[in-house]
Formats: sequence, C-alpha cells, structure tokens
Amino acid sequence: MVEWRSVMTSLLPLARLAPHVSNAELTAWEKVFPLGQEVQWEPNKTVFPPKRKVLGLHFVLSGRFRCYSVTQDGKQRTLWIMHEHSLIGDVALFNDTVPIYLMESETAARTIFFSRKVLWERVIPNSPEVALCLLKMLALKVRWQSSDAYAQNFLPSWKRLGSFLFDASEAHKNNIAISHADMAEFLGMHRVTVTKALARLRRMGLIYMDQRGIHIVDKQRFFSEVLEESDDAVSSRPTWTSSFE
Repeated sequence: MVEWRSVMTSLLPLARLAPHVSNAELTAWEKVFPLGQEVQWEPNKTVFPPKRKVLGLHFVLSGRFRCYSVTQDGKQRTLWIMHEHSLIGDVALFNDTVPIYLMESETAARTIFFSRKVLWERVIPNSPEVALCLLKMLALKVRWQSSDAYAQNFLPSWKRLGSFLFDASEAHKNNIAISHADMAEFLGMHRVTVTKALARLRRMGLIYMDQRGIHIVDKQRFFSEVLEESDDAVSSRPTWTSSFE
C-alpha cells in the first residue's frame, strides 16, 4: 500500500474551510472595524485559553487558524480551518460556556478582536447587516454539524471516506496526495479503518493509487456507486469554501 507524505496544511484546509464573510457582507464589517482591536499572531499560538470562557470574537484578516478536538485517548480531529474573512468565537458569543474545542494559529496571522461588550452594545444593535451575517455563519456551522453527525451515525466508513475523496478530487484535479494518518485524523477514524476502506474502493475498481496519490477512475460511476444511495445526505452537504451571498 502506497503511503504519501503528510500534506495536512495543503489538502485539509481546502476540504474543510470554515464559512467566511462574503464580499457583499465585507463592507458592513469594515465599517465596524474601528470598534475592535487588531491582533498580530505568530504560528502555533492558542487563541482562547482552555477551560475559560471566550471574551469576544475575532474577524480573520489574514493567515490561518485550526479548530480541533482531542479525545481522552489522545486521538485528534480537525474540525475547521479558519482563513481570511472567517469568524472565530461566533458560537461562543451566543453560548456563554467554556469552548469544547481548541483553536490555534497555524501561520502568522492578523485578526480584529471585538469584545463581547462591544459586540452586544455597539455592533449588533447598530449594524443589522453584521448581525445577519453572524446568524448565517452559525446556520452554516449547524448544517455541517448535522451532516457530519448523520455520516458518522448512519454511513459505513467506506462511504464516508468516499465522500471525502470525491470532494478532494474536485479541489485537487483528481490527484489526492494525502497520508492514511491524515485522512484518519480528518474523518475521526482509526488508521486501519481508512486502509480497509481504501482497499474496498480499489477492489470495486473505483480508485487507483500511484506515487502521486489517490485517483478516482470514473467520477460519474464513483458518485453512483458510493454517494448516490445516500443522496439526501450528499445533497445536504454544504460548500464550505463560500458563505451565503
């Protein structure tokens, strides 16, 4: 079995970019930027301290952040990649509890930070466009969580992996160079489960593997045999690389 160099930083961000503010919505946000404070980030810095309530919201100007969770047995899973014009802390803004996920900068980055007080007293009451944008971001995230929960509870592992490969092939021109370990981390599976699922798809004649990565033989047939049976779940999968326009 071919095993490729880990390309977490190039493939997974494209697979699970967080929803972001659209160009149409950006103007409204730029008007309230003076109410916030610009923050400079070095790579690998924690955004919100563990086991402490979130104090506000970050609007990402540049760079990339990773939202992930770690189980008690040490298994890690990437949930979101926050990028330019993404929001960090929007869920906690409406839920006054300690975050259950970890967030850290992956690259050098810049954000605009709005305190909870400023958001509730000055931004949201006076900027309905920003308030509506916040609700849209939450709706997209809830939609993804529902889709992900459906996949984990009702789809077999080889179909979940197939869905990931299909989406990744679209973004990477059918040249999916990623290690088994990274796929397992992304999907919340054991590595051996990923290996078995790939073997099944290869036996079905749906994929082939070489030194460049994983390739889908026939996308129409792949969709029909792997995804079409769970059409309701597939049709409800959001496109995470764009927000509402």
